[in-house]
Amino acid sequence: MIDQHTTLQLFPFSVVFDAELRILMLGRTFLARCPDAIGAELNTFITPLRWKENFTLPAIKQHLAKMLQLSVGRMGVRFKGEILQLREDQFLIVCSPQIDEIEKVKSLGLTFQDLILV
Repeated sequence: MIDQHTTLQLFPFSVVFDAELRILMLGRTFLARCPDAIGAELNTFITPLRWKENFTLPAIKQHLAKMLQLSVGRMGVRFKGEILQLREDQFLIVCSPQIDEIEKVKSLGLTFQDLILV
C-alpha cells in the first residue's frame, strides 16, 4: 500500500480530510496554490457541483468511489474526481482539472507537470 505522502505527490490535485471535514493534507499543486487551506473546513475550499448540498459526512459516504465534479473557488476551474475512504475517519479526494484550452494551463499558473496524463 502506498503511504499518504507518496499519494499526495503522485496526485497533485488531491485532498485528505477527516470525518469532521477538516483538511489534513493537500496534493503538491493544491498545497503550492492554497497553503492556508490546511486545517480549514472542506466546504470553504471545495464545492461539490451537481449535489443538492455541500459536503456532509453522510453525503460523502453515499458518493464514495463515484465520479463527481468539483469547484475550487480560488483556482477558478472545475475538477473531476472521486472520494475514497482511507480509514474510518479519513478520506481522500483525487481529482484532475477540466481544462479544454492549452492557454488556460498557463493562465492558471499551472504547468503540464501539474496535470496527470493517463
